[in-house]
Amino acid sequence: MSKRRKRWLAIATVIVASLFAFACTELVLKMFLPFPRPATIGHTASLNARLYGWGFSPGEQILLGNPDTGEVYRSVANNHGWRDLDRTFSNPDGKYRILVLGDSVTFGPVVPDDKTYTRILANKLQAAGYNAEVINISYGGWGTDQELEALTQEGVKYQPNLIVLQFDTNDIADNVFYRSESSRHLKPIFYSLDDNGNLVRSLNPYFSRDTRSIRDTRSIKDRIKNIVIMSEIGKRLNRRYVMPNGSKIATQANYKITATKLDQLGVFLRILPDHQFLKSVRDLADKPLRLNRKLLEEIISAHHFEAQTDMILRILEDRWFNATWRPDRLAPRKPNVGTIEWRLYFKLVEEVDKVSRDNGAKLLLFSDNEPGHYEWETYWFRIVDTAESRESYLAPNEMVRAFTVRHGIGFISQKRKYLRCRNDPHPSPLGNEAVADDIFEYLIEHHLHELSVFKKPDRS
Repeated sequence: MSKRRKRWLAIATVIVASLFAFACTELVLKMFLPFPRPATIGHTASLNARLYGWGFSPGEQILLGNPDTGEVYRSVANNHGWRDLDRTFSNPDGKYRILVLGDSVTFGPVVPDDKTYTRILANKLQAAGYNAEVINISYGGWGTDQELEALTQEGVKYQPNLIVLQFDTNDIADNVFYRSESSRHLKPIFYSLDDNGNLVRSLNPYFSRDTRSIRDTRSIKDRIKNIVIMSEIGKRLNRRYVMPNGSKIATQANYKITATKLDQLGVFLRILPDHQFLKSVRDLADKPLRLNRKLLEEIISAHHFEAQTDMILRILEDRWFNATWRPDRLAPRKPNVGTIEWRLYFKLVEEVDKVSRDNGAKLLLFSDNEPGHYEWETYWFRIVDTAESRESYLAPNEMVRAFTVRHGIGFISQKRKYLRCRNDPHPSPLGNEAVADDIFEYLIEHHLHELSVFKKPDRS
C-alpha cells in the first residue's frame, strides 16, 4: 500500500472514529442529560406547540437573561407549560382570579420570574389584603389570534373574574402570519374576515410538525448550522458562546457594518450616500480587521464627526433589533383603522370580549405602546424624534381606547413610563413594576367593589 493511500486511510479512520464518538456522546447526553433548548419564548416540539404553534411543555427549563447586566435567569415551565406558578383549574380557596393574556411583554424575557408584572401585581393585591391570584398565559411573538385560542382552549377553565389582554402594535402583523409563505406554517389555526366582515376561524393546512412537509427557505449553511446548534453538544457549546462566563450572557458591544446601517447613518448625519465618511466606514467591512470602538473613533475623528460619536457608535452596534430597521420607520404615521389588519384585530378583541362575558368575566386592555417605548426607539435612532413622530407613534393607544369605549371594555391608562432595558425593547424590572402599578391602581379605582368581596379579614 502506497504512503499516500495509507495517509488517506488514516484520515478516514480518524473521521469515522470522531463521528462515532460524536454520535455516542449525543445519544448518551440525549437519554440521560438532555440540555434545555436554546429558546426563550418556546419551541415547536413542545406540547403547547400543538395548540398554539410554539411554546413549552410542563416542567421544561427556560433560560433567560438580562441583556444589560448579563445576569442569567432560570425558570421552569409550570404544570401547563407557562412561565408562571403551578395552577389548578379549580379554585378551592375562592380567590379573585385575574387571567392575563399577552406576548413577550407579559412573558418577561429580560426579567426573573418574580419581576414579571403579573407576579408583582399578584403580590401587590395580596399585600393590600385581597385574596387574589394573577394567572399568566403568554409566549413571545404571540398575536391576538393565539391569545384568543389560549383563552378558549385553557383560560376559561380557570373561571377568571377578570381578563386582561395586552396590546402591542406588532399584534397587527402577527395576526396575519398566514399571508406570508415563509411563516404561514407557524400556527395551527388562523382567523380571517368573510365578505360581511365576520370573524372566521380556520384550521391551517400548512401547519405541520413534520418539517419534511414545510419548504425550508434557508441556505444549506444555515440548515447545517441549525442542526449543529440543536444537537446536545451544540447546545452546550452555544451556551458557552452566549454565556462565556458560565453564569452570565454576553453583553459587550460588538459592531457591524451593513448597507442598512450605512443608510441609517446617512439619514441621521444628513449626508449623501457618496460622502467620504460613509465610504471610509464601508471600506472597513471589506478589510480583515475586527471592528472595535477605537478603530471606529479614529474614522469618526478623521472626518470631524466627533460631536456625533455616540450616535454613530450606537447605530453600528451589532444588536439583534438593529437588523430590522427600515427607512419607512423614521417618521411613524398614524395607522389606518380601515385596513384588513386593523379590522381583523378589532374583531378578534370583540371575540375575546364575547368569550369573557359568556364565562362571567370582564375584559380589560392595556397597551405596551407608550412613551417609554417611544424613547427607547429614539435612543437607538430608529425614529426621528419630533412632536409629530411622537404623536403618530402613540396614536394606536387612542384608537384602541376609542374602540374599548364603544364596546364597554375597560382600558388601563398609562400613568407611568415603562422603562426598557438598554439592549432590549422589553420592559426592565422597573418597567414591569410600573406596569403592575398602573394595573393595580386601575383595579382599585374601577373594580374595588368586586375586590372588596375578596378582602381578607383583618386579624390585627
